[in-house]
Amino acid sequence: SRFRNGAASSRGVIPRAKMKTIKMTLVIVLVFIFCWSPYFIYDLLSVYEFIPATQDIIALSTFIQSLAPLNSVANPVIYA
Repeated sequence: SRFRNGAASSRGVIPRAKMKTIKMTLVIVLVFIFCWSPYFIYDLLSVYEFIPATQDIIALSTFIQSLAPLNSVANPVIYA
């Protein structure tokens, strides 16, 4: 029963608190990637002129640029 509860950390069983920390770190990294990837991809495509300048693209650009600060909003929610 000690192995199931994570009490024997010296014997290779990961404690419950460490698993919780690993999961939270994984969620933080995934949210960071989700929030910042569209911004960097759009920016690279825009710099190399793969994206035409239309009214729809400008609206999409505004949405994509608003995802980056969303990461700062999401972090306190994740930590809570």
